Amino acid sequence: MSGCFALEQLLFEARRDPALAQSLRERPVAVACARGVDPDAAQALAEGAVDRLLGLGVNPLLLYLSMIEMGMSREDYYARLGQGSEVGR
Repeated sequence: MSGCFALEQLLFEARRDPALAQSLRERPVAVACARGVDPDAAQALAEGAVDRLLGLGVNPLLLYLSMIEMGMSREDYYARLGQGSEVGR
């Protein structure tokens, strides 16, 4: 299973399972890696590296909704979109 697919599946399931969502908020790298997510993608998730996650091919709408549910503000999400690239600067 590809790392991107595993991450998307985890994010999708966490939106439907409050216990999984809580575990993901508390220990994102450990939970993601245990679910087959590539360690670099898991670390990007833990860091809230929106630009890196999108670059890995994560579905933009799923990522947006998931990050908001994990506690990231909309303003912070949009601010992180341009990090790591020159686009929009």
